[in-house]
Amino acid sequence: MKSTDPGIFFGNWLFSSVVEDDAVTRSYKYRLLVAITLLTGLFMWMYSFLSIFLVADKRLATIGFTCAIVHAFCPMWYKMARSIAFATYVMVASGMVFQTSFAYFTGGFFAPTLFWIAVLPMIVGILTNKTHALTWIFICVSGYVMMFLAQARGLVPPNQLSEDGKVVVQFMVGLGLIALVGGFSLFFIELGYFYHNKISAKNMQIRQLFRAITHDILNPLAVVEMTQAKIQKRFPELESELSHSKKIIGNIRHTVENARYFDAADSGRVVLNILPISLSGLMESVAVLFDERLREKSLSLEVSPELKSVYVLGDEISLRTQVISNAISNAIKFSDPGSKIVVSGVSHGGEFELVIRDYGHGIPNERLMQWEIAGALPSSAGTWGEKGTGFGLLLMKHYLDKAHGRLQIHSICDSVDPLNKGTRVSLFLKIAPQ
Repeated sequence: MKSTDPGIFFGNWLFSSVVEDDAVTRSYKYRLLVAITLLTGLFMWMYSFLSIFLVADKRLATIGFTCAIVHAFCPMWYKMARSIAFATYVMVASGMVFQTSFAYFTGGFFAPTLFWIAVLPMIVGILTNKTHALTWIFICVSGYVMMFLAQARGLVPPNQLSEDGKVVVQFMVGLGLIALVGGFSLFFIELGYFYHNKISAKNMQIRQLFRAITHDILNPLAVVEMTQAKIQKRFPELESELSHSKKIIGNIRHTVENARYFDAADSGRVVLNILPISLSGLMESVAVLFDERLREKSLSLEVSPELKSVYVLGDEISLRTQVISNAISNAIKFSDPGSKIVVSGVSHGGEFELVIRDYGHGIPNERLMQWEIAGALPSSAGTWGEKGTGFGLLLMKHYLDKAHGRLQIHSICDSVDPLNKGTRVSLFLKIAPQ
């Protein structure tokens, strides 16, 4: 379907807020428009022909055929105006005129055909958006109330239907509503599949682009690291000058690798090897990784002796690199120089709660609420201005979800209670059978 400048068409000018930018979506909704036009048009033509033989006042047949002709050309109105909303309004407006007219001549407020207007907001909602659906809910309610007021004031003529006509109309209303509501339910299901497939395809494109970018970042980083190593080996006196750039490159590599791991875990490409793991051994290997950072900030890492006899179920590599390392890294980042980080734990039946406790400034309540509601916590600068990416908590939560564990965060800001300030990260892990 060719795209056209929306400004030159009346329909798009009037309903510019719902013009679809995506050609695939426009094409899909156009096919729905055609299908709904055929389905609802079938009933309009049947009612129009019935009006000739079963309704005494022949003006109704004239109204019916006029509305049915306008209704039948709805796909053409779309081709002319390039606006699904405009074509939809023409469709439902012609349908409402005929439905209310038929009700007016065949019992007014008590005519069963008046209930047909109940499906109009559904048609609008399928083809356009919530705003237009709400508009037509208001229009249909207004039309229903107006018919009631006309009936109450004696402005509605006597029922023009013959006795056979009453039976036929009641039969058509029942079958028609079943067919339309059932058909619209199928449309909604199909529309859900359409958008699901569309989002999945878009996510796959984003994933492929992300993987290509991270691959292209890591390769040059490896070359830079090798060049730095050669320069440092050749000129040892430059070690202090190169140390800062080495840290920056290391941080970039760590960020990209975390992002790649999160992508792999989220897409199911990471398979967890769940085995019994010694928590004390795990903490010893993690402490070695952070020895330099702990010394830089004059921090002490205190690991409770009670962890020595604890074994938990988990994937050792993921638990060490993506969970505990991120928890310790965050604790270091937000700790004041000279303070301590305490690692302890307590059993809860089949679970073991591993607690990483720092005594930093704490996390404000509004940020904790954001974590609890959205499952994400934007990164903030550490006590020394350390930068972060926000991936740490996401990776921790993602692993624990996969390993049937849980993550809880409790924090007290120094402005609330200076004596008990700090953050407590609780990792709930399954205890390994002895």
